[in-house]
This record gives sequence, C-alpha cells and structure tokens, in this order.
Amino acid sequence: MKNVTKIGLGTSVGAVVTGISVWGMDKLGWIDRWAFEWGDFATLTTGAAAVVGAVWIGGRQVEITSKQAEIAERQTEIMRQQTALQGMALRGDFYDRRIKIVADVRAYYALIHAVDYSNERELAREILSSAEAARFIFDKEVHDAAWKIYELICAYATRKIEEEKVGLREFRDKVFPSMSIDLKEAREAQELFKTFLKLTEKYLVIEDQPSWR
Repeated sequence: MKNVTKIGLGTSVGAVVTGISVWGMDKLGWIDRWAFEWGDFATLTTGAAAVVGAVWIGGRQVEITSKQAEIAERQTEIMRQQTALQGMALRGDFYDRRIKIVADVRAYYALIHAVDYSNERELAREILSSAEAARFIFDKEVHDAAWKIYELICAYATRKIEEEKVGLREFRDKVFPSMSIDLKEAREAQELFKTFLKLTEKYLVIEDQPSWR
C-alpha cells in the first residue's frame, strides 16, 4: 500500500513538474503551450514521473548502502571486542598455569625449612612435572631455574639427612659448607620467578609468544 501511494505521489509530482516546465518554456517563447496535445502532455508527464521515481529510488539505495556500512562497522567492532575477550581468557589461562608451576617450585623450595622429608618424593614429582611444563609457557631461563632449584634443594635435603649419620665435626667441615652454597644458589634461583608473575610481563601478553626450545 505504501509503494502504491509513493507511485501515485510520484506521478502527481511528475505532472506538476511537467506543467511548470511547459508553462516556463511557453513564457520564454520556446514552445506554444496551446499547440500541445493531450498525448504529448501525457508522454511528458510519464517521463517526468519516471525521473522523479528514479531520483527517489536512488535516494533509497544510498540510504540502504549507508545502513549496510553502519552494520558492517558494528560487526567489526563486535568482532574486535570478542577477540579482546578471547585474549583476556587466554592470558588468564596462561597465568593460572604459570601460578601452578611457581607454586610447585615454592613447595619444593620450602623443604629447606622442613624437619620431616617424608613427602620429598611427591613434591619432587610435582616440581619435575612443572619444570617440564615451563618449557612451553615460559622462556628457557625459567625452565632452567626450576631444574636448578630442584637439583640444589635435592642436594640440600640429602645432606640434611646425612647430618644425622655423621659426627658434628665431619658435618661442620664437609657437609655444612656445601649446604650453605646450595641454599644460597637456590634462593637466587627462586628470585627469578617473581619477575614472571606480573600481569604486565611479556609472558602474559598474547603478541609475545614464549620461545620454544
């Protein structure tokens, strides 16, 4: 119904435009309006209506094109936001995995304060597993530090157990110096992990992928 109304309106406008054009050309002396027949006038009216319709359709097409461009822009923005959300989820997942590795390393490191070493094997399995995982989500130096902590604490714990088997003098002269060195190096290696737990670190940014060894 709306289209029929618009067509009728276009035809009426075409007739008006034709009438005004004929009257103007008659005033300028270009034509004699009284010499026009109804058939000629109808032809001009139809042509004028067609021009008006074409102009209207062209305007609608421009409007539709503009709306399509706006929709495409909104879709692009939605995709950008989805990509950003996926990136945040990925960073969060990587952060959780890195926290797990550091927690396992710290648990094994805590053996330096232990009195009972009965859970050493279980903790050793955890740190060894995490050290291997560190190869894929950290850089090489973190993997190496995890292994170094494992080796040093393992040696420290072993010498700590030997303390009960040797005399005080032998422990003081042979065992204790080595334990002190192991403990110092283990503490230095553990400090490395503090750098990699910050949200601003490159290890939590998607664009900076960790190197593979």
